[in-house]
Amino acid sequence: MITRQIVELLQQLLHALEDGKLVGMVFQRRVRRRELAARVAAELKRLTAPAHPAIQEARERWATTSFLRIDQDERVIEVNPNGTSWVRAWVKISTAFPTRADTPDRRRFEAALADMPEEMRQIFLAHALDGLPYKTIAEQLHVDVAQVQLQIGLALARLDEAVAEAGEKSV
Repeated sequence: MITRQIVELLQQLLHALEDGKLVGMVFQRRVRRRELAARVAAELKRLTAPAHPAIQEARERWATTSFLRIDQDERVIEVNPNGTSWVRAWVKISTAFPTRADTPDRRRFEAALADMPEEMRQIFLAHALDGLPYKTIAEQLHVDVAQVQLQIGLALARLDEAVAEAGEKSV
């Protein structure tokens, strides 16, 4: 994972700063070297600290889904003023949606599309069919770009899950 590589690099940098191996570089002044070493040490502490409890809860909650993944080295959370914790995750997006008109997968896809909330369906179709960029959709619907991204991700997850679930039932 990238975080592991960053940790190793920061550890090497911290070791070099503490040993004075970077004396010949721009960091000649001890004060600057100590400040940089302190910043690197603080970042290393953050990256190597145990994950926030919200991350573990999110992993457990979503462990059985086929469309969401939270990396083992994830450390990013956002806590809203109301106390809600948000954990960064990956959403699986299927690029192989059914294209033929009269197939069971296509019918399930269309049914899932019809069952979406109106805003989600509008945003998804504006992006998927019309090819509009997120910013344009946000401006047209008077919402934030983040809301457009969220709704597209949720729509894709719903569609993927609907088609996958129906496929599992038929096996």
